[in-house]
Amino acid sequence: MIVLVVFLAFFFIGNRYTCMQRVKEIDRLEQKLKDVCFEHLSISAELTGNSRQSQIERLVEQQGLDLEGAKTPAYELYK
Repeated sequence: MIVLVVFLAFFFIGNRYTCMQRVKEIDRLEQKLKDVCFEHLSISAELTGNSRQSQIERLVEQQGLDLEGAKTPAYELYK
């Protein structure tokens, strides 16, 4: 009986240690996911800001490129 109790005690201690390790890993991964989501949002906002027409025109002028905007609006061709 004592051997069974000792075996169960070691089993429960080992199981608890494994669970604690998994909880730490889950917490670490959740924090990493939050960091990646924040980075994604900041990059997305920067890309949105850089793709505005006024921003593109300013960058073209800064680079000294000989480009200008279209005078006529774009239109779609239908079949």
